Amino acid sequence: HFIKRKISQDPAWQKLTIVFSGPQVPGEGEHKIMGFMREQRQKANYNPNLRHCIVGQDGDLIMLGLATHEPNLTLLREQVLFDARRRQSASNAASAIDGYLYNRNFEFLHMNVLRDYLASEFETSNVIPGSPWNLENSVDDFVFLTFFVGNDFLPHMPAMDIADEAFDLIMYKYREQRKLWKRDKIPYLTHMGSIVSGQ
Repeated sequence: HFIKRKISQDPAWQKLTIVFSGPQVPGEGEHKIMGFMREQRQKANYNPNLRHCIVGQDGDLIMLGLATHEPNLTLLREQVLFDARRRQSASNAASAIDGYLYNRNFEFLHMNVLRDYLASEFETSNVIPGSPWNLENSVDDFVFLTFFVGNDFLPHMPAMDIADEAFDLIMYKYREQRKLWKRDKIPYLTHMGSIVSGQ
Protein backbone atom coordinates (compact mmCIF):
# COMPACT_ATOMS: atom_id res chain seq x y z
CA HIS A 1 0.00 0.00 0.00
CA PHE A 2 2.88 2.37 0.77
CA ILE A 3 4.46 1.78 -2.66
CA LYS A 4 1.12 2.27 -4.47
CA ARG A 5 0.49 5.49 -2.55
CA LYS A 6 3.98 6.86 -3.26
CA ILE A 7 3.70 6.08 -6.98
CA SER A 8 0.30 7.78 -7.18
CA GLN A 9 1.41 10.89 -5.26
CA ASP A 10 5.15 11.38 -5.82
CA PRO A 11 6.40 12.23 -9.36
CA ALA A 12 9.92 11.06 -8.46
CA TRP A 13 8.57 7.57 -7.65
CA GLN A 14 6.72 7.46 -10.98
CA LYS A 15 10.09 7.35 -12.76
CA LEU A 16 11.21 4.26 -10.83
CA THR A 17 10.80 0.58 -11.57
CA ILE A 18 9.93 -1.01 -8.26
CA VAL A 19 10.10 -4.74 -7.57
CA PHE A 20 8.36 -5.81 -4.36
CA SER A 21 8.85 -9.29 -2.96
CA GLY A 22 7.10 -9.64 0.38
CA PRO A 23 7.08 -12.38 3.01
CA GLN A 24 4.50 -14.37 1.07
CA VAL A 25 7.24 -15.13 -1.50
CA PRO A 26 9.58 -17.81 -0.05
CA GLY A 27 13.26 -17.07 0.40
CA GLU A 28 15.62 -14.73 2.22
CA GLY A 29 15.80 -11.17 0.96
CA GLU A 30 19.46 -11.28 -0.03
CA HIS A 31 18.90 -14.40 -2.15
CA LYS A 32 15.90 -12.79 -3.86
CA ILE A 33 18.09 -9.81 -4.72
CA MET A 34 20.86 -12.04 -6.11
CA GLY A 35 18.31 -13.98 -8.16
CA PHE A 36 16.97 -10.72 -9.58
CA MET A 37 20.49 -9.58 -10.50
CA ARG A 38 21.21 -12.91 -12.24
CA GLU A 39 17.98 -12.58 -14.23
CA GLN A 40 18.94 -9.05 -15.32
CA ARG A 41 22.36 -10.23 -16.53
CA GLN A 42 20.70 -12.73 -18.87
CA LYS A 43 18.81 -10.00 -20.73
CA ALA A 44 20.15 -8.97 -24.13
CA ASN A 45 20.03 -5.25 -23.27
CA TYR A 46 21.82 -5.61 -19.91
CA ASN A 47 24.39 -2.88 -19.30
CA PRO A 48 27.50 -4.40 -17.63
CA ASN A 49 28.41 -0.92 -16.32
CA LEU A 50 25.18 -0.67 -14.35
CA ARG A 51 25.75 0.32 -10.73
CA HIS A 52 24.10 -1.60 -7.89
CA CYS A 53 23.65 -0.66 -4.24
CA ILE A 54 22.31 -3.21 -1.78
CA VAL A 55 21.19 -2.13 1.68
CA GLY A 56 21.34 -4.77 4.40
CA GLN A 57 23.02 -5.81 7.62
CA ASP A 58 23.69 -9.47 6.80
CA GLY A 59 27.41 -10.26 6.49
CA ASP A 60 26.60 -12.93 3.89
CA LEU A 61 25.83 -10.09 1.47
CA ILE A 62 29.58 -9.59 1.11
CA MET A 63 30.11 -13.14 -0.14
CA LEU A 64 26.96 -13.13 -2.23
CA GLY A 65 28.04 -9.82 -3.75
CA LEU A 66 31.46 -11.22 -4.62
CA ALA A 67 29.82 -14.28 -6.16
CA THR A 68 27.89 -12.07 -8.62
CA HIS A 69 31.22 -10.88 -10.13
CA GLU A 70 29.56 -7.49 -10.65
CA PRO A 71 32.31 -4.82 -10.79
CA ASN A 72 30.04 -1.92 -9.78
CA LEU A 73 28.34 -3.22 -6.65
CA THR A 74 28.23 -1.37 -3.34
CA LEU A 75 26.90 -2.59 -0.01
CA LEU A 76 25.40 -0.04 2.38
CA ARG A 77 24.74 -0.89 6.01
CA GLU A 78 24.36 0.76 9.35
CA GLN A 79 27.56 0.85 11.36
CA VAL A 80 28.10 -2.27 13.43
CA LEU A 81 29.91 -1.88 16.75
CA PHE A 82 32.23 -4.67 17.86
CA ASP A 83 34.03 -5.64 21.04
CA ALA A 84 34.54 -2.93 23.69
CA ARG A 85 32.30 -0.28 22.11
CA ARG A 86 29.44 -2.78 21.74
CA ARG A 87 29.78 -4.00 25.33
CA GLN A 88 29.95 -0.43 26.61
CA SER A 89 26.78 0.60 24.78
CA ALA A 90 25.01 -2.64 25.75
CA SER A 91 25.65 -1.94 29.46
CA ASN A 92 22.96 0.74 29.31
CA ALA A 93 19.86 -0.86 27.75
CA ALA A 94 18.15 2.44 26.92
CA SER A 95 21.18 3.88 25.10
CA ALA A 96 21.71 0.55 23.30
CA ILE A 97 18.15 0.63 21.96
CA ASP A 98 18.45 4.30 20.99
CA GLY A 99 21.76 3.58 19.27
CA TYR A 100 20.13 0.83 17.24
CA LEU A 101 16.99 2.78 16.32
CA TYR A 102 18.62 6.14 15.61
CA ASN A 103 21.97 5.08 14.19
CA ARG A 104 23.04 7.80 11.76
CA ASN A 105 26.37 6.17 10.90
CA PHE A 106 26.57 4.11 7.74
CA GLU A 107 29.29 2.02 6.15
CA PHE A 108 29.94 1.54 2.44
CA LEU A 109 31.69 -1.48 1.02
CA HIS A 110 32.66 -0.95 -2.60
CA MET A 111 32.96 -4.44 -4.06
CA ASN A 112 35.46 -3.31 -6.72
CA VAL A 113 37.85 -2.17 -3.96
CA LEU A 114 37.48 -5.50 -2.16
CA ARG A 115 38.12 -7.31 -5.47
CA ASP A 116 41.31 -5.25 -5.93
CA TYR A 117 42.49 -6.25 -2.45
CA LEU A 118 41.80 -9.90 -3.23
CA ALA A 119 43.70 -9.57 -6.51
CA SER A 120 46.67 -8.13 -4.66
CA GLU A 121 46.45 -10.81 -1.96
CA PHE A 122 46.37 -13.64 -4.48
CA GLU A 123 48.62 -12.03 -7.15
CA THR A 124 46.02 -12.27 -9.88
CA SER A 125 46.65 -11.17 -13.43
CA ASN A 126 44.91 -7.81 -13.14
CA VAL A 127 47.53 -6.81 -10.53
CA ILE A 128 50.63 -8.59 -11.85
CA PRO A 129 50.66 -9.06 -15.64
CA GLY A 130 51.69 -12.59 -16.52
CA SER A 131 50.43 -13.99 -13.21
CA PRO A 132 49.01 -17.50 -13.76
CA TRP A 133 46.04 -16.63 -11.57
CA ASN A 134 42.75 -15.18 -12.70
CA LEU A 135 40.76 -12.85 -10.46
CA GLU A 136 37.30 -14.28 -11.14
CA ASN A 137 38.37 -17.84 -10.31
CA SER A 138 40.27 -16.62 -7.24
CA VAL A 139 37.16 -14.77 -6.03
CA ASP A 140 35.14 -17.99 -6.33
CA ASP A 141 37.79 -19.85 -4.32
CA PHE A 142 37.76 -17.10 -1.68
CA VAL A 143 33.98 -17.33 -1.29
CA PHE A 144 34.22 -21.13 -1.06
CA LEU A 145 36.91 -20.95 1.63
CA THR A 146 34.76 -18.69 3.80
CA PHE A 147 32.31 -21.59 4.21
CA PHE A 148 34.80 -23.27 6.55
CA VAL A 149 34.41 -20.52 9.13
CA GLY A 150 30.60 -20.73 8.89
CA ASN A 151 27.73 -18.61 7.63
CA ASP A 152 23.94 -18.42 7.98
CA PHE A 153 23.55 -21.92 6.55
CA LEU A 154 26.61 -23.82 7.72
CA PRO A 155 28.22 -24.00 11.17
CA HIS A 156 31.94 -23.39 11.32
CA MET A 157 34.22 -26.41 11.45
CA PRO A 158 35.08 -27.30 15.08
CA ALA A 159 38.71 -26.23 14.68
CA MET A 160 37.89 -23.17 12.54
CA ASP A 161 36.53 -20.40 14.72
CA ILE A 162 36.77 -16.93 13.18
CA ALA A 163 37.54 -15.52 16.65
CA ASP A 164 40.68 -17.68 16.73
CA GLU A 165 41.99 -16.25 13.43
CA ALA A 166 40.90 -19.32 11.47
CA PHE A 167 40.28 -17.14 8.44
CA ASP A 168 43.89 -15.95 8.37
CA LEU A 169 45.09 -19.55 8.61
CA ILE A 170 42.89 -20.68 5.72
CA MET A 171 44.07 -17.85 3.49
CA TYR A 172 47.72 -18.49 4.38
CA LYS A 173 47.45 -22.20 3.54
CA TYR A 174 45.56 -21.44 0.34
CA ARG A 175 48.27 -19.07 -0.92
CA GLU A 176 50.96 -21.54 0.10
CA GLN A 177 49.36 -24.56 -1.58
CA ARG A 178 48.15 -22.97 -4.81
CA LYS A 179 51.77 -22.44 -5.91
CA LEU A 180 52.20 -26.23 -5.90
CA TRP A 181 49.19 -26.99 -8.09
CA LYS A 182 49.96 -28.22 -11.60
CA ARG A 183 49.20 -25.82 -14.42
CA ASP A 184 47.96 -28.51 -16.82
CA LYS A 185 44.88 -28.95 -14.62
CA ILE A 186 42.55 -26.32 -13.21
CA PRO A 187 44.68 -24.58 -10.55
CA TYR A 188 41.71 -23.63 -8.37
CA LEU A 189 39.54 -25.23 -5.72
CA THR A 190 36.38 -24.42 -7.66
CA HIS A 191 35.44 -24.21 -11.32
CA MET A 192 32.05 -23.05 -12.64
CA GLY A 193 30.30 -23.91 -9.38
CA SER A 194 31.92 -27.29 -8.82
CA ILE A 195 34.69 -28.32 -6.41
CA VAL A 196 37.80 -29.54 -8.23
CA SER A 197 41.24 -30.78 -7.27
CA GLY A 198 44.26 -28.68 -8.19
CA GLN A 199 46.62 -31.68 -8.12
